[in-house]
Amino acid sequence: MIAVQRLFVLDSESLEAGLPAVERAAPDAVEVLPGVILPLIASRLGAAALPPLIAGGLIRTRAQVAEILAGGAIAISTGAEALWGFRGVTEQGNP
Repeated sequence: MIAVQRLFVLDSESLEAGLPAVERAAPDAVEVLPGVILPLIASRLGAAALPPLIAGGLIRTRAQVAEILAGGAIAISTGAEALWGFRGVTEQGNP
């Protein structure tokens, strides 16, 4: 079994409170919600000892996916069916 812990980042306080909880739980991966926030907080996440990051929530465009992956996520989760086959900026064409 693989454990994924969700980290809801509503504001700076929820981020500061959530990071130690994630470090204590030691999940196999962390899903950052909403996912579109990940590029904005990536520098703050880099200092923490975190497992691989997944971004989920409010992700609607290829440009957002590319930015999220560049911010350190290994994957995204989205209900936007048009993004399901997108593999990032290495794919031909524009993000």
